[in-house]
Amino acid sequence: MGTGATKKTLAFASGWIAKHSSPENPFAPPVGIQSIEDWEERMLQTGVYYVQRNLTRIGGITNYVLMFLQEIENAFGGKLFSVLAEKNPERAAELQQLYREDGKLKISRIWSNLLCLQLAGVDPYKYRSWIDEILPNSLIFQSYVGSEGFYGFQYDINNPAMVFTPNNAFYEFLDVDEYINWKFENGSTPTRYTVADVKPGKEYVFCISNYLGFTTYIPGDIIKIVSTQPLLFLYSRRLVKEVNIAAEKMSETHIKVALSEAIRKNQCVHREYLCTAVTEPRPHYVVAIDFSTPPQDLDQFATDIEQSIFELNVSYADVRKANALQPLHVISLPAGEFDRYILAKTKVGEWNPGQKKLPCLTESQDFLNFFGSTAHFMPQGKSRVSAS
Repeated sequence: MGTGATKKTLAFASGWIAKHSSPENPFAPPVGIQSIEDWEERMLQTGVYYVQRNLTRIGGITNYVLMFLQEIENAFGGKLFSVLAEKNPERAAELQQLYREDGKLKISRIWSNLLCLQLAGVDPYKYRSWIDEILPNSLIFQSYVGSEGFYGFQYDINNPAMVFTPNNAFYEFLDVDEYINWKFENGSTPTRYTVADVKPGKEYVFCISNYLGFTTYIPGDIIKIVSTQPLLFLYSRRLVKEVNIAAEKMSETHIKVALSEAIRKNQCVHREYLCTAVTEPRPHYVVAIDFSTPPQDLDQFATDIEQSIFELNVSYADVRKANALQPLHVISLPAGEFDRYILAKTKVGEWNPGQKKLPCLTESQDFLNFFGSTAHFMPQGKSRVSAS
């Protein structure tokens, strides 16, 4: 798990976890539950299985683990109690009493010994405030993984920076500007740097190679080197213009095409728009639009955008179906609100004078915060759209 001389490093932490957090016999839902085809039923049965056990550690993909915990809090819309009562009526009555007392099932009361969340795939520190709320005594250990392999894990208990996993690949790094110039502007081939060449504070395009270096693959991530002694890094962002808050891989193209289709269907006209990914309290997208001719039904307009995204992006459809993402929400802004935002950014020196182009897609919630709490823009009630 790494080598470290201090009690803060993961080398020490792995022993601490083994003693204080890991069960003697790690368990997963039986095959009968894992093979249930209906996703919602499988999740419900998984919840029933785990609430009867003493969980001390949970590991998995960040957004799916957090979605599962949120469903537990909500008792799966109340279904948990009746299904659990068929197997364990005493535990069902106990949890129902907790639900009455708190208005939800508090994770820390269900699993008081749940101390470690081992999360990967999506940066768990984006959700730190919510995790601290539901499990105030827990620790986060994040990993850097992709469909291609496992490439890094957190080094320090109190720091999200990660160390590269040895012996999994030969790691190389490209200067971001050199890569973009080569890839999109027919520039010269970028220099391939090794771990000995990288500089603290600099961002690089992450590459994996075979040990002879003949084949190099670019997973599509940009990482930031935060230290070279030891070599530590953070995931920064996707190389292409994508947002990935729940493994949905949303791109600017998805938003542009879906918005154009919704505008055509609803016979409206817009001046400007911005799509923001919101991570808390539940991950979802907010599209803020300045209409010159607004649609007659804003909810239908939002539904049409999301329906188009389902057709364009199967990953988005999958995570929406799994309830890892909440419904996309549209807000209509008065004329001039985008200009007011741009002017404010210019006055404080964050934007250059005359800069008018907004990003089509962003993870920054600065724009929404400019107009008030993002909670104001949270979609209410049930999902408008069903992913299929």
